[in-house]
Amino acid sequence: MTVEVPYCWVVTRAVDGGVNARAVRAFSGEPDDDEWTRRFLTLREARKAAEIRVAPQVTLAFQHASGEACVALAGRAELIVDKAMIRSLWLESGASAYPEDFVASKMTVAKVGVERIEIHVRGVTAEP
Repeated sequence: MTVEVPYCWVVTRAVDGGVNARAVRAFSGEPDDDEWTRRFLTLREARKAAEIRVAPQVTLAFQHASGEACVALAGRAELIVDKAMIRSLWLESGASAYPEDFVASKMTVAKVGVERIEIHVRGVTAEP
């Protein structure tokens, strides 16, 4: 499944009890995943990775370029250290600024299994 809106906000629970949101490049799940599963790359030592380790419930918030539709995907994130998957997503992103040894040793994949979906389409669904 092609991701029409490749970037989204990932929202994680902050250590202090608040939340943190940051933009990430989202990728479809693996071929055997359901169509809503999403993955993104992050540094293993990034704050978002640390927050996912403590509280794996996250929300991915997407907005269509038209501004007329948005979707929030909420579910449990799992951090996966799989060099082949990391390499594949890195290349799919079009990034090439870092040598492969950096990517393989510093990155991880966050895979989000979606448990709840909230959709808003202006003029079709009620205002959120």
